[in-house]
Amino acid sequence: PYHQVITRDDPFGMGIYSKIPFKGIRTLKYGEGQIPLLIATFEWEGELFDVVLAHPKPPSAGSSFRQRNELIADLAQQDFPVPLI
Repeated sequence: PYHQVITRDDPFGMGIYSKIPFKGIRTLKYGEGQIPLLIATFEWEGELFDVVLAHPKPPSAGSSFRQRNELIADLAQQDFPVPLI
């Protein structure tokens, strides 16, 4: 019943659907195409946690390959554990 959807005119729209309510949700944009990145915060058994949704470009050409790798590297550098979808 809880959801957040980002529609776009390209293949990089995304959404998150949940049975538990969000405590917060943020949308960031990255790269030349301003591709969305969703960060949803939930509370479960008294603990807060974030779920990060990313849709990197496929590694098909030079700039797409580089942008995808940079996004994945940036997300890997987070200093807190997050499920990455």
